[in-house]
Amino acid sequence: MNVMQSFIEILKTEMTKRGLTVQQAAKAIGCSRQSLYYILSGEREVSLSFAEKVASAFGMTVEIKRKK
Repeated sequence: MNVMQSFIEILKTEMTKRGLTVQQAAKAIGCSRQSLYYILSGEREVSLSFAEKVASAFGMTVEIKRKK
């Protein structure tokens, strides 16, 4: 599983835990429903700024590590 797939799975899990629809999650994150749909379906890449918005909306952090 790559980083993008891991991010999508974490986001889907958090949405499910909170009982959020795509529309509700998009509103909490501060993006459009369409943008979130494309990200969840793997059709759009996740930017660092988007990952930070998700982290902020769901009380998480973004960690960047150097490859070994």
